Amino acid sequence: MKEDTKDVEKDCASRTSLSVIICSYNREKVIGKTLQHLSAQTDKDFEIVLVNNNSTDQTETVFKNYIRENPQLNISCFLEKNQGLS
Repeated sequence: MKEDTKDVEKDCASRTSLSVIICSYNREKVIGKTLQHLSAQTDKDFEIVLVNNNSTDQTETVFKNYIRENPQLNISCFLEKNQGLS
């Protein structure tokens, strides 16, 4: 079945053009600068996916503050309780 080109274009236009995925483990002291750089981008057509890899420092607090301070950005935040390679 051939899709209508206009439907495909409309669907693609509603998606973000870039996903920035940041996995972090105990990076409270350095992650803020990375997040500030994302906020400073002039092209806001991206999503940010933050993954806290079960940090024992204040990484989660840094993530939550960033989300609260940047409501205009498309941000998702996840807590991964099983530590991985981040």
